[in-house]
Amino acid sequence: MIVEVLHPRSGAVVHRARIAALPFTIGRALDNALIVDDPHVDARHAQVSASDDALLIEDLGSLNGLVFEAGTAARAPLVDGTRVRIGRTVLRFRDETAPIAAAIPLAPSAPTPSDRWYASIPVRVAFSVFVLCVLGLEAWLETAGRSGANDALGTGLGLGALMAAWAGIWSAVARIAIHRSRFITHLSIAALTTLAFTLLTWFAEWMQFMVPDAPIWPASWMTLGLAILATSVALHLANATTLPTRLRWTAGVVTSAVLLAFTGIFALAKDDSFSDVPVYEATIKPLDASLVPAMTVDGLPPVYGDLRATVDSLAAEPRS
Repeated sequence: MIVEVLHPRSGAVVHRARIAALPFTIGRALDNALIVDDPHVDARHAQVSASDDALLIEDLGSLNGLVFEAGTAARAPLVDGTRVRIGRTVLRFRDETAPIAAAIPLAPSAPTPSDRWYASIPVRVAFSVFVLCVLGLEAWLETAGRSGANDALGTGLGLGALMAAWAGIWSAVARIAIHRSRFITHLSIAALTTLAFTLLTWFAEWMQFMVPDAPIWPASWMTLGLAILATSVALHLANATTLPTRLRWTAGVVTSAVLLAFTGIFALAKDDSFSDVPVYEATIKPLDASLVPAMTVDGLPPVYGDLRATVDSLAAEPRS
């Protein structure tokens, strides 16, 4: 007969021992046939012995006794599937001739990373360099001074250092969890995330310039940004740990939720004191005037009238 030590929560088998000789003693003492590392188990807690061509487990005067599915007992016969708890440890006894489930066929093997062109190290390095070049070009185009090239180079090097540091952190996690650093992979994920946020920022600036009064834009940008962050965390975890897919995405969503909470706190704490200086957050874009939604001069008087009426009503209110 085989005795199995089960995980207290999941019920998975963590250890198996064959009952090869009788009596088979169980306890914390190192001279037992089955050593149980449980502070609630006595040095010699129980033993398995033969009785009338059957196996029997009996308590050896332990403090916490033997607990079966039907209740506490000092001794009981053992059959295939018998469970007994000693202390906080669950034991299950199995007949070595009991049938077991058939083997599960392997799923068709997926292509290995080396079979995918985009998974090769040179492609990932080239992609990371491409992203840095794009960001440097953006910085150069947005600079009107004579030092535009220097600013672009500094931006590229700075972002490259940040992405390398971020990839290094995940590489350290991967080295601990799966004994492989995968630095280039994490660097390419950081570059992909940076590119996604950059494209989102560009699109948001254009939409804010074209339709500045649309109330849907802030919520849309925030939602897309959090989705990008959650995807980035899930991809990093996929290459740094052995967590299942559901837990990886859960971690990504939780990270995004925490960032959203901090953003909300900072927004509430922001000083919104009154100012007579108008603030226009959108950047002027090089677009033909005919393509920009605008109001004709004939449409301005009604707007001025409504604004004047609003100001007059506010001025008429009693001051506290």
